[in-house]
This record gives sequence, C-alpha cells and structure tokens, in this order.
Amino acid sequence: VPLPPPKKKVAPPLPPQLTRAVGLYKQGKVSAGIDAAETAPGPQAEAMAGRMKQIKRLLGDAQAAHQAKAGAELLRVVPAALGIDKQIAGGKGTVRAKLQRYYADGLYLKGIEAYQRRDDVKAYEMLSQAVRIRPDHRLAKSRLADLQTRARELYYEADSAKSSAPAR
Repeated sequence: VPLPPPKKKVAPPLPPQLTRAVGLYKQGKVSAGIDAAETAPGPQAEAMAGRMKQIKRLLGDAQAAHQAKAGAELLRVVPAALGIDKQIAGGKGTVRAKLQRYYADGLYLKGIEAYQRRDDVKAYEMLSQAVRIRPDHRLAKSRLADLQTRARELYYEADSAKSSAPAR
C-alpha cells in the first residue's frame, strides 16, 4: 500500500498590516521595514520588528566580518541570519542575496585556508559549496580548477608509480 505524499508546509499568510514592512525589507530597506513593522498593530508586528532588528544586527556583523576577511565568523553569523530572513521574507529579496554573497565568500575563505594547508578534500567541499550558492564566484571557480589539476597530476603520478613498480 503506497503511502500518501507528505503534506507541504504552507506558511501562514502575511497579515495585511505587515505587507508594507516586508516589502520594504525585501527591497533591502531594513530600517524602513522595522519602522513600518513597529507602527503596525498586533503581536505579529512586534515579533516581525524584532526579527528585522536581529537581521539588521547580524547584517552589520556579517559586513564587518566580510571586510575583515574573517571566514569563520561569516560562517557563524550568516546561517543564523539566513534562517531569520526566511521567516521574514520567505527567502526572497535583496537582503537574502546579500547574505548569500557573504556566505559564499565565507566558504571561499575557509576553502582557501584548507587549500593552503593542502587539505584538498576540505578545500574542494568548501569551494564547491561556494560555487553552488553563488555560481558566478570566479575566485572559487578558479581554485576548484586548480584542485582538479592537482588531482589529475596526483592520479597520473600514482598510475606511473604503479606501472613502474607493480610489486611495490
């Protein structure tokens, strides 16, 4: 007996008084979105304003970490912000795009650290995640190409060693 397909979770509809606040937020106008949410009536508006304030703080932290090239800090701050952004705007808008850029750059920075330590597996994981999140990330693509070259050289080196001394 086949199981019924799982029910999709449908987000509760946005109250009309918060439509303007979320619209401003999606356009990247976080402060204006906070103001609009604070002036809207109801407990949902308070919660929405609180989430937007968290995003504003996390965006500031992410921007500072991005400028400092602190990959670990970006990977700590941005996932939390992405979760809150999904609650506010359903994962759409310019704030989401900015957070994804920061996240991809954080993955790139951690990938470069692994690349320099010659931890090719970790570097490949981080860099390919960065490209998955942001397909136009040229620096990550370039390092991935370097890793492919490095892997190809290692393969041929091992193959020639196996061919020249099969007993060993």
